[in-house]
Amino acid sequence: MMSILLLATLGTIITGQLIRLDLLPNTALTLSDITVLVLVLAFFIKRTIKVKSIFLPKAYFLIFLFVITCIVSLLNSLTFLPPREVLISSMFLFRFILYSFLMVIVVNEVKKDQILNWQKAFLIFSLIFTIIGFLQFLFVPDLTKLQLH
Repeated sequence: MMSILLLATLGTIITGQLIRLDLLPNTALTLSDITVLVLVLAFFIKRTIKVKSIFLPKAYFLIFLFVITCIVSLLNSLTFLPPREVLISSMFLFRFILYSFLMVIVVNEVKKDQILNWQKAFLIFSLIFTIIGFLQFLFVPDLTKLQLH
C-alpha cells in the first residue's frame, strides 16, 4: 500500500499545476498535494495501528528548526498583516511540512534492498517529466496565453 502511494506521489509530480483545486483566492491544492496528504495520513495510521516507532533522520532537525522559525515569523506577521493573509501564508508552511514528511516516510518504509528499484522509478518519472517539459518547450514555448485575465 505504501509503495503504491509513494509511486502515485512520484507520478503526480508530472501533472504539476495542471490538475488543481482552487480553495480560496490565491490558494489551491494540486494533485501532488492531495497524494502527499493521503500518503502522510496513511503512514501515520499504519504506524499507530502497528505501534511502530518513527525514525527521524538527523537532517530532519534542521527542518524542525526552519518550521519553528516560520511559525514565529507567522505569529509576528499577525501584528501588521490581516489574518487572512497570514492564513494564506500558513498554508504554504503546511504544504512544506507535508512534503518534508516524505523524507521521513522514505527512510522508514523503503528497505535497503529496495533502494535500487526506487532509484530506477525516480529516474523513470524524472525522464518522463523532462521529456514532457521539452515537448512543451517545442510546441508551446509562449505560456502567456494560458494566463487568466
